Amino acid sequence: METQPSQPAILERIADLRQQLEEIAKAPEVLDLLLSGDYHPDLNLGDAIQALNELDWAIDEHFQTCAQKSPLVTLPYSA
Repeated sequence: METQPSQPAILERIADLRQQLEEIAKAPEVLDLLLSGDYHPDLNLGDAIQALNELDWAIDEHFQTCAQKSPLVTLPYSA
């Protein structure tokens, strides 16, 4: 059975993807292609990075909302 990734793990993966896209966007080959005018994507790298930013925000909000709805269970302390 597959478990859902925890909030920090999924946010870390999103941050890694964002960093990779930013590095790709700055690669000389990509810059040359963009400047050539021969590349017309439906979704550009900036849009993809923005989508990751919005996903990051939405996941964080979702986890905060779920945490507020789920009461914490306090176990009795025994020494």
